[in-house]
Amino acid sequence: MAKEIFGIELEIPLKVGVSVNQFRECMVSAIGSDLVHLPNHGRVVAYHSTEYENNIDLWRVSSDSSLYQFEGRGVEIVSRRRTTLKETKKVMEATRHLVDLELMTRTTCGGHHVHIGILHFSAIKRSYDPENSDDMYKLVRTKRVKLLEIKIHEIYAYFQPVLNAIVSRSRRTGNGPYNSPVARQYLEAKDDEESRSYNRKQDYLNSRRESAPLWGNRGVVNFGKMSSYGTVEYRQHQQTYNVATVQNWVKLMHRITSRAWVQETKNIDPANYPVSVDGMCDFLGLGANRLRAWMRRRANHFDYPQLA
Repeated sequence: MAKEIFGIELEIPLKVGVSVNQFRECMVSAIGSDLVHLPNHGRVVAYHSTEYENNIDLWRVSSDSSLYQFEGRGVEIVSRRRTTLKETKKVMEATRHLVDLELMTRTTCGGHHVHIGILHFSAIKRSYDPENSDDMYKLVRTKRVKLLEIKIHEIYAYFQPVLNAIVSRSRRTGNGPYNSPVARQYLEAKDDEESRSYNRKQDYLNSRRESAPLWGNRGVVNFGKMSSYGTVEYRQHQQTYNVATVQNWVKLMHRITSRAWVQETKNIDPANYPVSVDGMCDFLGLGANRLRAWMRRRANHFDYPQLA
């Protein structure tokens, strides 16, 4: 897996009596003070405030109004925008003893969000500067990015039963405001060239003014940050502070993204594969590896043996 292409957001409750400063001190001990945002007076950073946005290359501890079940102790741990699996593991292992893991088992308000960056792809890296707002404005209007956006949604929608089978009940599509499924029009446009959705897709692809995405944001897949961060956000996974779970979900979302982009694989039709763990893994080009085994264990754990 390529380095420095993803970021994560982990919504968690701190243990009673644990301060935000304590949490940051443990982060510093793990990865160094040059990678951690250290605001004055030990406060949390307001989510998407100017201060938050100005420190996207640092790990942050931020507020989030959605964490109402965490008894006033909820925070969002936000990685720097180009972190690594190794760095993520260091942070989580150094701070795990400060997290109220028991409360996490009794609540459902938190999530594990993954941002997969596309700016490392060579065709984009050569032409667009992520620090230049004009370049990013143009990027989300290019046909290449629109095709990527459509393909990701097609893959996610087709294998949604499998993805539902490996997350908790609260995070399955239709069970919460952040779990809105991919719009049905994506598969309709793919499978029926006589449909209105297909014609709408062609207009979108040929337009130089419309930007990605075609049908909606803020569900299980979110393209809302593409124009500012150059990332696709995947929002379905439940709250967790398990290193293996966090990293496996990152790897799976990365694989979906890269499969939709790479020239040799972007035109493979997911519908040629069965809707099952093995079907999805075969489509993604995964061998008999740990990620496939993890997905199979999860589907069995959540009582979906027919998909495992």
